[in-house]
Amino acid sequence: RYKAGRDLYSSPPVSDGIVYFGSWDGCLYALDVRDGSLVWKFHLPYGVFDSGAPVVHDEKVFLPSTINFYCVDAKTGKILWKFRPPYSHMHFNATCAVHSGRVFLSGEVALTQAWIFCVDEETGNLIWKHPGGGLNGPAVANRKVYFGSHVDPFFYCVDEEGNGDGTTTCLWKFRMGDVVIESCTAISDGKAFILCSDGYLYAFK
Repeated sequence: RYKAGRDLYSSPPVSDGIVYFGSWDGCLYALDVRDGSLVWKFHLPYGVFDSGAPVVHDEKVFLPSTINFYCVDAKTGKILWKFRPPYSHMHFNATCAVHSGRVFLSGEVALTQAWIFCVDEETGNLIWKHPGGGLNGPAVANRKVYFGSHVDPFFYCVDEEGNGDGTTTCLWKFRMGDVVIESCTAISDGKAFILCSDGYLYAFK
């Protein structure tokens, strides 16, 4: 076991012999899975939230935080890039999805605005954005991105590629009984599953 500075949050991914997790002390920790020794830790200047888990992919760690969304080197903890859209009080507090060289992340403003952003995995440059997400994470399958929203009751399916002008196309949406808070879409057997605040689990073909 390993004692961090404060209580811990979300789920710890494991990759290449290293386990990663965040703490309310504002740090992302990387430990050796064999003996729990510290490999590195990265301090986020504005702290972390508790709902979004780090994601490890292509020797990078993708991490939501209070102010910025970070990409750090999985072996060293060095910042590779950070994403900050031009919105005041934008927070990132949901697990992202990574697919085909792109990162799909969710941001919110004071529980009144919610956006899904698609950014380049290597640079963090914005490719497109679409309303939705916020306090819930997206999933990617069949060249489509699936997500709910915490500011409206819709479940969205949008095109993964985008239109080349900073937007993407909504392929369909479904009005549920309430919003989605602190849930990530799951994809299995040709269906998208999401937990809704109305008390139902929804499955979409």
